[in-house]
Amino acid sequence: MKNLNNLINHLASQVIKVEESQDDLGRSLEEAKREWKIANQYFNQVTDEKLIDYAIHRMEAAERRYMYLMEEMRKQHTQGTHNEDQEVLK
Repeated sequence: MKNLNNLINHLASQVIKVEESQDDLGRSLEEAKREWKIANQYFNQVTDEKLIDYAIHRMEAAERRYMYLMEEMRKQHTQGTHNEDQEVLK
């Protein structure tokens, strides 16, 4: 019974850690999405030729950040699921 309680407590603490980490990553992902959208709007509105390169750079950087965070979210989700499965099997 003690081992079962320890296992339950351990799993609960791992779930909380994963959820907190996913929340932080989720907030960053939403922020990156907003930045990307704003960068696209800026690019579509810029008329000064001197600012076009800046607008392109800003848009591409925002897109890359968003894609990076999406990949990290996928990895974290997959890794969290895998780790939970491994803990149950122990």
